[in-house]
Amino acid sequence: MTNSFNISLTKRDRRRKLRSGEVVINTRWVLNYTDPKTGQRVQLFFERQKEAITKRNAIHAAVETRTYVPVREVISVGEAVSLWLEGRRGEVKDQTLSVVR
Repeated sequence: MTNSFNISLTKRDRRRKLRSGEVVINTRWVLNYTDPKTGQRVQLFFERQKEAITKRNAIHAAVETRTYVPVREVISVGEAVSLWLEGRRGEVKDQTLSVVR
């Protein structure tokens, strides 16, 4: 079986010009890969190369050992409220749920 999982580590220098005219360079290290479970692109940002390499190695090892868990999605406030209300079903009256919604 061939492993087609690729993860790249790149350095990004972002130049910003301040009002004073001074140019500041912000360096970030970026891990780019396609999530093997969801198929979606994932980008992780780090300030230090050492941190990025450590995370890259951990992700690669997890994929190799089949213990990889996808990065959790960020949900909206509306989705969080809906999940919370679903969790309350049975604890409060239906009339209360209809008023809250």
